[in-house]
Amino acid sequence: MDRSLSSADKDIFSSSSEAKDKVMAMIRNAFREGGEKGANMAAVLGQLVHGIEQGEKALSADVKAKNEEVGAETARVGERLQKGLDDLSATLDETARENIEKSRKIKETAEGTINRDRAEFEGKMGNMEKQAEG
Repeated sequence: MDRSLSSADKDIFSSSSEAKDKVMAMIRNAFREGGEKGANMAAVLGQLVHGIEQGEKALSADVKAKNEEVGAETARVGERLQKGLDDLSATLDETARENIEKSRKIKETAEGTINRDRAEFEGKMGNMEKQAEG
């Protein structure tokens, strides 16, 4: 952004310089043509050059101020994006913890069911063996 501002300043001052050169040439010609008219023209043109220079400075200040506003807004947007990413990361971490806990409970339930069913099966097998022996 600073390069474009610098480039804009150069363009403004370059075109302004050409305008000033034309104005100064007109002043010289006016002095050659003579006296009072030339002096009055020089004063008016001097005021014009001064006005152009002041306008250039004001425009440059406005562009720089807008650049600072854009920079500040960019920083605010960046902060909001970072907060959003942090919130998303926290949500994903919480979801992962919840899923791990659910998986653990499912595993424990499955193991309990398997162990209970095996114990029942072994008990029935033991009873059948006793009946077969007896």
